[in-house]
Amino acid sequence: HQARVDAVAFSPDGRFALSGAGDHKVKLHDLTAKKPAVLSTWEGYSKSCGFTADSAAAWSVGFDHALLWSVSTGKELRKFKPGRRGAMSFDGSRLAVMGELELQVFDVNTGKKVGEVPYVNGDTACFSPDGKSLILGSDGRGLGEGCAVNVFDLETWTRVLPSDEGHAGAVEAMAIPSKRPSMLVSLGVDRMLQLTDLASGRSIERFGPVEGEGRAIATAADGRSAVTTTDTSQLLAWDLESGVSRSLDVKEQGRSSVDVALSPDEKEIAWAPYLPPVVSVVDLAKRKTRLRLEGHKGQLCAVTFSLDGKLVLSAAADEKVIGWNRVDGARLFTLDCSGFVNAISTVPGTDLLVTGTTNGQLLAWRLSTQERVVLLASGSEVRSLAGTADGRVGVLRMASDWDHSVVEVWHVAKKKREAWADLTPMKMKARSLAVTPDGATLCIGTNSGQVLLLQR
Repeated sequence: HQARVDAVAFSPDGRFALSGAGDHKVKLHDLTAKKPAVLSTWEGYSKSCGFTADSAAAWSVGFDHALLWSVSTGKELRKFKPGRRGAMSFDGSRLAVMGELELQVFDVNTGKKVGEVPYVNGDTACFSPDGKSLILGSDGRGLGEGCAVNVFDLETWTRVLPSDEGHAGAVEAMAIPSKRPSMLVSLGVDRMLQLTDLASGRSIERFGPVEGEGRAIATAADGRSAVTTTDTSQLLAWDLESGVSRSLDVKEQGRSSVDVALSPDEKEIAWAPYLPPVVSVVDLAKRKTRLRLEGHKGQLCAVTFSLDGKLVLSAAADEKVIGWNRVDGARLFTLDCSGFVNAISTVPGTDLLVTGTTNGQLLAWRLSTQERVVLLASGSEVRSLAGTADGRVGVLRMASDWDHSVVEVWHVAKKKREAWADLTPMKMKARSLAVTPDGATLCIGTNSGQVLLLQR
């Protein structure tokens, strides 16, 4: 080879060796001769390789290929979807290929996909001897604080180890129903929607996988239904009692998703893609877009409804929050903020909207008059906000490199920070925030798949 060798394997009968390298060559070596010879050379940047159980065929997986070859003739036998790495079952009947969003398992004889497990940026895999499980290793990128090992059951296509109480990866979105404060609804990069009992910390139900990594959740007050969106812009309405979901038709199919909000009467949602900067108001009963709100000049960051349900409020990187008439979509007012507006939140029992920006500004606005109240004009970047029924707001602040996480609780009327916690010494990198309606407990979704509960 003329470049780094990334993959090697022996055939089960010991007669052959396989090697793959950065020179985009996969070589089959004869080990029976006095001087080992190359029998076949194939094109492809192999990251993992091996043989079938009978040593009759060789396989190789890399970013540009996933192939099965005949050892005797050197001809291609089967082609699969390329991936990062691969693994073959002990009996040679199945080939697992790691993609960016999932690990797919194929029947070697037919070439057809037989199932998949949601797992992002997996780095290595191995089948159990009985072929019923896969053990997967993560390189840490996008999944957590360094390395992680998970085992998936190939009959149910779900994670079984570690015990299936948490997400296999970063927790990207969370919500707590206002009338069911003991239930946390979370969505992660593992594409699973999870219901957790906050009192016991135990998982109630897990649904999915959904299409793409989770981005936002909005729940009904009674906790029986929810709406989720992902980085692929999939928009789903969920029955959380049965786990059944239905797709919502959004005319403005955007590039990724950033936020979704449920109206107070629970009849409509407001959905914000990253780009184009057009907010869609969707009728849940008809599953159709009713309004398209155009006015922002930068990528969208957040969306919500006013507590009386009369306004749709959207925030964007153009440093503005726009208030829209929910009935006809008319633009009623614009709030000028300093910095990208990452997060917005209403405060129950008040006429206030709180905004948080990239330069650390935390502002409260009286929606009836658009009067501005400065809570804190400096600090690290505000990434997430959650208003509570007792007139407070939870704040998640992050450094730009995500290495420094601070959680705060502010009393909005008093313009006073009442509690805070620095997660950096705990080696916790935060991704999402939810607060119980009484403001007593803050839930922090982390990169490691865990949810950290903080008492005020």
